[in-house]
Amino acid sequence: MAGLSQKQLAKEAGVSMATLNNIERGAQTDPKASTIDAIRLALESRGIVFMNLHEGAGILLKCGWGEDAGVIVLIVDDNKEDRMLYRRWLEKAAPRKYRVVEAADALAGYNAVLRNHPRCILLDFKMQGTDGFQMLGEIKKDRVPLPPIIFVTGMRNDILKENAEKQGIRACLDKKTITKESLHEAVERALS
Repeated sequence: MAGLSQKQLAKEAGVSMATLNNIERGAQTDPKASTIDAIRLALESRGIVFMNLHEGAGILLKCGWGEDAGVIVLIVDDNKEDRMLYRRWLEKAAPRKYRVVEAADALAGYNAVLRNHPRCILLDFKMQGTDGFQMLGEIKKDRVPLPPIIFVTGMRNDILKENAEKQGIRACLDKKTITKESLHEAVERALS
């Protein structure tokens, strides 16, 4: 459905071919939640929508995005709960409609930028193994056009804010004080 070979899916999800094959064949009956999340995120980045995620069996798959699917916003954050919260807030936004793509680390975020061409990126500053500035540096190094970036971070200080402004970051939102309204406002400002 997504036009991915098993090898491509394994690479994009960061799992081995053996793991993917075992899951598909049912040989691995209890894979790690992080493995399933990585596969789900890789498929979502290719336009597959998973519905009824929290109801267990009977997950529905719907391929593709219609013309009215909305503005693509990429969320790059290693905290799953934060990604889910921002997704919920954006998907319930009005009047604009958003299509949210998630990435759990900088490498997945970089790949999602290349595949999805988001119109805005919500980027966690401090992630496992790297930070938001390093991810942006890699994208700029490869001369990939960058959409507006909004840092969402628990680290607030003047030096971070100053460096973010120098890098062209449109806003820095504090994870401790962020609200649905402040997120919507920052995204709308970044898109205008």
